[in-house]
Amino acid sequence: MISVIIPVYNEEGVIGSTLRHLKSVANHHVVKEIIVVDGGSKDNTIKESEQEGALVIKSTKKGRSAQMNQGGRAAKEPILYFLHADSIPRVTFAEDIIGAINNGFHM
Repeated sequence: MISVIIPVYNEEGVIGSTLRHLKSVANHHVVKEIIVVDGGSKDNTIKESEQEGALVIKSTKKGRSAQMNQGGRAAKEPILYFLHADSIPRVTFAEDIIGAINNGFHM
């Protein structure tokens, strides 16, 4: 149901801990994929992301909005949850999103 999309650029040392946190708290029946969209990192961001099991996409255009759009187009799930690489979402983030939708929240 949910695709998590994280635009990144030179996030070595940060992205790994964010991805580990997401995997540890995500309800895997709800969060189906984590997509990291790289904007041309020169460090080990891609390697760290792949080691943590994220789908890594190399952005074809520069800029956070281009990365977010490319991640959104690649997502297989209908609900998109965008994060910064250093964001640590609440333990209940997936349930909170589904609960809001079930309570009639629409964009």
